[in-house]
Amino acid sequence: MNNRHIILSLNDIANELEDYGFFVEASALTSVMKRMAQSDTANQNAYQAKIFQQEQDFENNLYTTSINQIANLLNTKKPENRDQANKIYEDTILQFKNPKRKMLFNKQFQQIVSRNFKNISNLPTPYNANSVLSPIQPKMQ
Repeated sequence: MNNRHIILSLNDIANELEDYGFFVEASALTSVMKRMAQSDTANQNAYQAKIFQQEQDFENNLYTTSINQIANLLNTKKPENRDQANKIYEDTILQFKNPKRKMLFNKQFQQIVSRNFKNISNLPTPYNANSVLSPIQPKMQ
């Protein structure tokens, strides 16, 4: 039996006690119900905070690992590594839930690309920070 069911049962009992005039006892049960509900809420909040922290830790680790892999690949300046770096970028960006982290990841990716490939024709496909998943089409003149 979970806390919610116990609280509902205690509430029924407290109502019956009030019906028979046992107001002190009903009040005591109400106090117990309040403490149980507060404890349940605190436990739920702690659980949600733990899940949030786990997601943050996962995204931090993913961010660091992926950026390091991309930087190592592109620092070689070998054209064959560009596709692999783009693949890591595309796979990673899809896993972020936090939009700010997506934008930061995209910005850092762009900085690494710019630092290693000065010639526009050698650039991997850049991504628009506002729409991280849609490629920016080069302007044809």
